[in-house]
Parts: sequence; structure tokens; C-alpha cells
Amino acid sequence: MADCPLMMVFRLLARRATGMLWASCAGASVGMEVRRLALVWIAVGLIGEAAAYVAAVQAVTVLAFSVWGGAIVDRWDARRALVLSDTGRSAVTLLLLAVMLAGLLDPWHLFAAAATLSTFSMIYEPALQVCVTRAASSNDALQALNGLMDGARRIARIAAPGVIAAIAAVLPVHHLLSISAGAHLVSAVAIVAAWPVLAQGLSEQSSSQPDRSMIGDLKAAIAMTARHPLMSYVVVTIAMRTACWVVTFYVCLPLRIEQAFGGGVGALGLVIALFGIGNLAGSAIAVTMRAWPPGITSALGRTLMGLGFLGMATTQDWSLLLAFGVLGAVGGPLGDLPSLGVLRSDFAADVVGKIVGLRSTADGVGMLVGMLAAPALIGIVGLSGTMALWAGLLTLAGSYGLWRFRPRRST
Repeated sequence: MADCPLMMVFRLLARRATGMLWASCAGASVGMEVRRLALVWIAVGLIGEAAAYVAAVQAVTVLAFSVWGGAIVDRWDARRALVLSDTGRSAVTLLLLAVMLAGLLDPWHLFAAAATLSTFSMIYEPALQVCVTRAASSNDALQALNGLMDGARRIARIAAPGVIAAIAAVLPVHHLLSISAGAHLVSAVAIVAAWPVLAQGLSEQSSSQPDRSMIGDLKAAIAMTARHPLMSYVVVTIAMRTACWVVTFYVCLPLRIEQAFGGGVGALGLVIALFGIGNLAGSAIAVTMRAWPPGITSALGRTLMGLGFLGMATTQDWSLLLAFGVLGAVGGPLGDLPSLGVLRSDFAADVVGKIVGLRSTADGVGMLVGMLAAPALIGIVGLSGTMALWAGLLTLAGSYGLWRFRPRRST
């Protein structure tokens, strides 16, 4: 008999390897979210509106380095990659703090820190997925463990703004950097604490083509992804859902809330908080649907997210906008998590990092295309039209996936 999802989650947290991986993910997520918001505040205070370029540097770094980070991880011990990434992010954050305390902070320090920190993050994410994939004892366990990791990231994203606001009310903003650095050290300690047991799961991770160049490895991983129906579908639609998300939450929705509903920052914060809760619900639902065909679950998630964002773009009722936001939020994890489960069953251990890197690249492409196209689209079709355009494309992609991955009767 299969375990119920809740019992499986408790069992995974109780195991040393998977429990410490979750602790590492939680620590790294807290460190990243606290630092991200702290850098925004510091940059705004130092360079004003040009602070947007700090985020742009991070996005470009992700786009340029994500695939290479996965390739490096696949050629190295993923445990060492995790510890290097966390200690590196902690050291860079503390160095930036020291520069601030010395009164020597210049804009180039922020840009350099943003690029370096993003580079370390592009090593951490594929290394974590490699460890998670190898530590799971079954495909069901991998689905549940991916849900746990996703939940840790989303909890940090939801909780960080409120915690930061409370801390910033009594302490200078630069102290947030020391909290971020400490969280990354906690993440690294968690990996060290599980070092021997993680080695058992990583024993299969070795380059199957030791004489092939890294570029050759990347080409082979891209070809494998292109040949795999589900992974190729998910990589393409990751770019679409990210474009839809950034256009909605970074540009259109704040202005639409102000113009159509007379709301301000507090109203936007409510939408974001409910969206985060919906994300957590989606992660939990994805774990309970682990027996479903992963293609159907992924396509269903894309469809729900598209419909939710389409509703936010068109409704004139505030309560309905909140409800549509939750619907779209539930679809996010449903669209992403099932495809991570096939990394264990359908791909060799030494390509997992590169495939995760490809997914991150698609994420960066979606962010870049969405933000670059937003001003022109808003000028042509307006705020609601721009949101509806991206949401409609995502809904069509989800509907196509439901047709493509539909169960077929045997003849």
C-alpha cells in the first residue's frame, strides 16, 4: 500500500539525508529572499531609480550562467558545489556589509555583488536538485521531496517581507545582510551534517563521457531534453509562465489595482500574500497527485495558471481578482513539479544538473522577453490587454498539453 502524502512527508523529513537537504533549501531560501529585498532598499537609497539595473544585472547573470552552472555540477561532487555556493554567498554578503560599515560603498560594489551572488545561486540550484534526485528512494518519494523543497522556497518568499519590515523598523537595513549571510551558513552546515549519507546517493553521479568537452555535454543534454516530450514541453512553457508572471506582478497588476480599484501598496501586498498561499496549496496538491500522469498534471497546472491570470486581467470585481489570483497560484507548482519527478526515472544521473540549468535559462528568457516587450504591448493594448495576452498564450499552451498528453486507448 502506498503511503499517504502526509506520512511520506514526515518520513522524508525524519531521514537524515532528505531532512538536511530540506534544511539547506530552507536556509538558502531565507538568505536569498532577505538579501534580495535588502539590496533593493540599499540600491534605492544609493542610486535611486537606477536601482532597477541591479535586478537587470542579476537577470542577465542568470541567463548567461545557468546552463554552465548545471554543467559544472554534473562534473563535480554536488555536495561540494552546495557548500561552495552557500559559503561563497555568505562571504560576498559579509564583504558587502564590511564595505558599507566602512562608508566606502559605491554603485559598482552593488553590481559586482549582484552578479557574483547570482552566479553562486546558479551553482546551488542544480546541485540541490542532483542531491534531491539521488537521495529519493522512489519516484513517489522524489515527487514528495520536490514538493517539500518548493514549499520551503515559497514560505521564505511569503514570510521574508513581513519579517524584514519588522527588523528594519528597529535596526539599520544593512543588518539584514548579516542575517542573510548567517542563513547561508546554516544551509552549508546542513549539507556537511549529511555528508556521509548524501555520498551514498551520489555514488552514481559521474560523467558518462569523460573525454567529451563541457560544450559537448551541454549539446547532448539539450538533445535529450528536446527528445523528451514532457521535459521539452515544460522548458518552453517555463519561459511563457515566467513572462506572464513578471509582466503581471512587476508592471501591470500594480497599475491596474491603482487605476481600476483605487488600491495601493497594501492591496498589492494582499494579492501577493494570497498568491503565496495558493502556491503552497499547489505544492501540496502536486504531491497528492503523484499517481497522475506527469504530463497531464503539468498541462493542467499551466491551464489553471493561465485562466487565473486571465481572470485577474479582465474582472472588475475585487473579490474575484483575489480568487483568480489564488487559482493562478495553485497552477504554478502543478505545472513545474511533476516534470522534476521524471529526472530520476527518465534521465541519467550525470545530466540532471544540466537539465535544471536549461530550466533556469528558460526562466531567464521569459523574464527578459516579458519585461522588454511590456512597454510596447501596454502602449498598444493597455494594461489589461497585455496581461490577458500573456495569460491567453499560457492557457493555450496548457490546453495543448492536455491534448498532447491525454491518455490514449490501446488498440
